[in-house]
Amino acid sequence: MTPEARRLALLHQFARARHFRRQIDEGEVSTASEAAREAGLTSTRVYQLLGLLRLDPAIIAAMEEPAADCRVPTEKDLYRLSQLPRLSQQEGFRALRSNES
Repeated sequence: MTPEARRLALLHQFARARHFRRQIDEGEVSTASEAAREAGLTSTRVYQLLGLLRLDPAIIAAMEEPAADCRVPTEKDLYRLSQLPRLSQQEGFRALRSNES
């Protein structure tokens, strides 16, 4: 997968996560598990996607812009970052982007 294709796939996953978060927040579904059933996904997958929304908004914004000469992190990389405090997320993201593809 090319870096740009990976970036676009990640943006799609962020959009899915926002959709699930909106469904839950607006009461369309009562739980992430219910959202998962409706989407034909496992609840684990929906929780993983929702976890991406814990990323610092600056990281999400940076992913929305094509970045020449920067490594595009994987979803797994970003999920791991989402488990860290915000300052550590930013440091980790910079380190990920600076590594070779």
